[in-house]
Amino acid sequence: MEKISKKLVKKFDHHYFNILTYWTFTIDIEVGGKKVELTLCDTAVDEDHEYYDRLLPLSYLGTDVVLMCSSVDNPNSLENIPERWVPEVRRFYPNVPIILVANKTDLRNDAHNHNELAEMEQKLLRTEDGQAMATRISTYEYLECSAKTNDGVREVVETATRAVLQKSHGPSGKSRNCCKLH
Repeated sequence: MEKISKKLVKKFDHHYFNILTYWTFTIDIEVGGKKVELTLCDTAVDEDHEYYDRLLPLSYLGTDVVLMCSSVDNPNSLENIPERWVPEVRRFYPNVPIILVANKTDLRNDAHNHNELAEMEQKLLRTEDGQAMATRISTYEYLECSAKTNDGVREVVETATRAVLQKSHGPSGKSRNCCKLH
């Protein structure tokens, strides 16, 4: 057995990396007096990889609502949304609600971060920038949050859940008791 193990190790490609990381987390939440099982999904994909366009859409299967996130300290992250992400999501799920979320809002109070951005001749995204983008791409809602301070996080989860509950998905028209956030 030891010889087999050594051969396997010699053949192992140390340059291999995972081209698609798919993370899920399920929580139970109560919104409007209704208990809902919510599955949050996140994907990380190397966009330069040849299989990117074929693999990422597989992670969308069963998605009920999409959170498109930008970072207040990265203006490009907001500009990528209408150019890259909205067309892709609309191609696979034209009727799924999209919620635009600005992350890292705690950085608006960070003087060090302001100085770093000023050196690069960039500014933090303002609430008005996010609201304008939300209007431009016709989102269900625009929200802001900080995972670091936990500000607005619950509101994001509750809003996403409400977006799904307000929409009838099943042929029977019955209300749902679970939803998948992507």
